[in-house]
Amino acid sequence: MHLYVTINELLTGFKAIAYPNPVTDFCNIRIITGETIEMELIISDMLGRTIYNKGYNLNNNENLLRIYMNNYPAGFYFIKLFIGNELKYIVKISKS
Repeated sequence: MHLYVTINELLTGFKAIAYPNPVTDFCNIRIITGETIEMELIISDMLGRTIYNKGYNLNNNENLLRIYMNNYPAGFYFIKLFIGNELKYIVKISKS
């Protein structure tokens, strides 16, 4: 969990965190936004191949997404959150 606030978070009200890391069965993604938005979530492997891609409509408060990863092989993955074409959040997670 990160305990700092970036300038982007202050200006946009968008904050996200993915946990647990490492992942075994599922990954929770907690997103706080200051407005109702449409967001795209992409998970890619270390070779850049997209293995998960889904759009979400988020409320202007706290949102919790649960991504089941028990069928994915062990390794490292990137979780990316986009609003429009703008990358808002990226994190590398480990799947055990």
